[in-house]
Amino acid sequence: MLRSDSNITISIDDAKQFRSIMRNCLEGRFNPTQKAEIQSRKERMARVTADIVKNNGGKNPILGY
Repeated sequence: MLRSDSNITISIDDAKQFRSIMRNCLEGRFNPTQKAEIQSRKERMARVTADIVKNNGGKNPILGY
C-alpha cells in the first residue's frame, strides 16, 4: 500500500528485507515458483499485446504505429 505521508519511518528489518529482495532480483536469483510466475506473466503480456494489436488493425494504439 502506498503511504501518503512523506516522512515515513522504516525499520531496520524492513530495509534489510527490501535490499535482500532487490539484490536477488538484480542478480536473477529466483526460486522455481517465482520463475514459473514470471514466465506465465510474460506469456500473458505477450498474448494481451497481440490481442490489442489484432483488434486495432495491426497498429499499437498506445505507440501509434
